Amino acid sequence: MPKSKAAEISRHARRVATALQRHGLLLLTDRAAPSVASLVAGGPVSGSWWAHDKGDLIYHVTLGIDEADALCCKLVDGKVTYVHRRLWSELLAVATSREAWQLDGLPTRARRVLDRVDAGESVRSDEILAKVEGKAGRAAIKKALGELERRVLCHVDQIHTDAGSHARVLLGWKRFTRAVGYRRRRLAASTGRRRIAEALVAACGADEAASRLPWPTGQAGEGLG
Repeated sequence: MPKSKAAEISRHARRVATALQRHGLLLLTDRAAPSVASLVAGGPVSGSWWAHDKGDLIYHVTLGIDEADALCCKLVDGKVTYVHRRLWSELLAVATSREAWQLDGLPTRARRVLDRVDAGESVRSDEILAKVEGKAGRAAIKKALGELERRVLCHVDQIHTDAGSHARVLLGWKRFTRAVGYRRRRLAASTGRRRIAEALVAACGADEAASRLPWPTGQAGEGLG
């Protein structure tokens, strides 16, 4: 990689790290909230950031985001969201609460996977899909795994398989925190929801931003205003 490109990546990576620390939450791409894509591109990115002139630069900047400070999950509108370490206890309080918005209507397939990660297993999507026949069956599995991620019921990471495809790796939150050596502060779920909502509202500058979180609006706005 040319030194000039490496220097540009490093410069943008520092901007992203500063923004994440300041806001507590940073999306990968978004037109309203602060995001990695907008920071690198110099403004909101319409459509796919991959197709943007600076798509390759955005990609390389994401690779350099420090996982020691940034927990990646689908928190805001089901979109990739980086959560700064200072809000991890808040996120974990919400993620492990097992409230109605997380469990009501959860597909049976998703519950089975959740039982496995709760028992301490590391579950890979490609290994599950390899055991399922038929397009409809595989689609149902993908939907079930997506629900676990959208409801923040477990930690989900993306890996490249030996076959050259992408796969999800699902871990229970207890195993994740143990793996990264993080000792959470014990907080009520309501406190976690309130502080996360406050961070998003402050970042977006709009009160309605709280409604973009996965829990019901009434819960998202607890204590706001």
